[in-house]
Amino acid sequence: MARKSRLSLELKLRVTYIPNGVSQQELQERLEKLVSIGMGDGLLTGDTPAEVETYNQTVTTIPQPMKEKKPKGRFHTGTTQVCAHRVTFFYRLPPRKRISKDELFMMDEAAEERAMECISDGCTQGELNYETDRIQATGWWRIDNE
Repeated sequence: MARKSRLSLELKLRVTYIPNGVSQQELQERLEKLVSIGMGDGLLTGDTPAEVETYNQTVTTIPQPMKEKKPKGRFHTGTTQVCAHRVTFFYRLPPRKRISKDELFMMDEAAEERAMECISDGCTQGELNYETDRIQATGWWRIDNE
């Protein structure tokens, strides 16, 4: 007896809905019904001598990516070398305060000192706090060796 050859095909259908108040459950059931109707009406083989041996269907929910919010405010960012690592950092600057280049330079030095202290303790990232009589700024640093 001749051995029957097999052929497996896969159809992927991804649907993105704007639900307008329709539940996820109902929309999921409609997709499943689409397959059931197609199977019941013989749409997979039509008027050909082909036969459906097996089939399966799965309807899954694909998580939508979260839109990343940009933080509001003014920032001072920088990159420096600390202990053979490239370190990036930022400070959130106070609103409506004029900051001189000297103060920005001092903030850079403070970030470098803080990173050096923390890297010596085994950290790879950490907070920054910079405070003078005139300004207060907070931020973050991290090792960025990429």
